[in-house]
Amino acid sequence: MGSDEFMRHIIGKYFKYQEYDNVKWAEEFRGERDKVVVHIPARTGSTRLKNKNVAMLGGKPLIAYTITMAKAMGVDRIIVSTDGRDYADLAESLGAEVPFLRPKELSGDNVSPYYSRFFTIRHLMDEEYPLKAIIDMYPVNPFRNLGGMKQCLEKLRKSGFCATCVAPSRRFDNYYYKGTRLSSMVDLSAFANKVPVKIVSSFSGCWVNMSEILYYDFQLANNPFELLDLDTESDFRCAEMVVSKGLYDFGVEI
Repeated sequence: MGSDEFMRHIIGKYFKYQEYDNVKWAEEFRGERDKVVVHIPARTGSTRLKNKNVAMLGGKPLIAYTITMAKAMGVDRIIVSTDGRDYADLAESLGAEVPFLRPKELSGDNVSPYYSRFFTIRHLMDEEYPLKAIIDMYPVNPFRNLGGMKQCLEKLRKSGFCATCVAPSRRFDNYYYKGTRLSSMVDLSAFANKVPVKIVSSFSGCWVNMSEILYYDFQLANNPFELLDLDTESDFRCAEMVVSKGLYDFGVEI
């Protein structure tokens, strides 16, 4: 089943509002759409590190870092998308909403997190919620600074799209492939018009009606701790060192 077919399957199986196109929903919406929602995907079935989304970091469950930051940012709603009741209870105790449990067919290892976001948006459409923008914030990227997140939120409100990113170097002189300098093997002119960024999952937000987006705003994540993606025990050991030694300024008490 292709992506388009799968999304239509999700709509037909789980939701009242059957129109596929978000643009049409936005155009038909009665009243002003001005609400911003943070979407936090936190499925239970992680394979490389069991229950990583709720694993303890600095004496707190990992998901607490993301929920606390989202609360401090001042968005309208914080929705955790999970397939587990225990995860849901924890998220609610930390101040987030869990208005549904994500279906199992959207929670497997081979299912893109995009479908968690898609399901959340469709749920809000069924609520007839005046949704303007949705922000993905992943628990596995706990190192966020409140000032930086508020700046991203403000840029999202103005532009229609804002995401944290890294800008990989395009200098290949120091890279080798099988003993040969890469710069001698690559036509660098082919990279001239490519966007030299890679999105990281600390903050990725856009307006639901993407036809309204004015421009794309990318915010560089310059602090190396902000690039930590906690997926293994060694990742957590590194993060634990950062937290225990107070090496990162969250800008808010976690």
